[in-house]
Amino acid sequence: SKNSNLAKYHFETDFVYTFDFFSNFFVPSRYRLDLTPFFSIDLIPYFNGYPLFMSMAKEKASGKYLWATEMWHKRLLNHDEPPGRMAKFFVSDSSSSLEDGDTEN
Repeated sequence: SKNSNLAKYHFETDFVYTFDFFSNFFVPSRYRLDLTPFFSIDLIPYFNGYPLFMSMAKEKASGKYLWATEMWHKRLLNHDEPPGRMAKFFVSDSSSSLEDGDTEN
């Protein structure tokens, strides 16, 4: 948070930056949580076609996003199920009151 440290670093816009995430339970190639060798949970039904939101950074002064990382899996593209019992934990009150076809501004 010191300005002298901040001046040493910058982003080059001509480069492609990659980030590495590690989890010993989440298996991105299968989009599953492998909790034990005998028990795993398929995450596709819980996200209903939406990607897994991993991280983001936002500039405080301007409110602009520096990056936002989403993880997609090809199985998400064909999944279109009505929200199940877990949906109430992931939907805010303001978005659940929208009518079909309405959008938030």
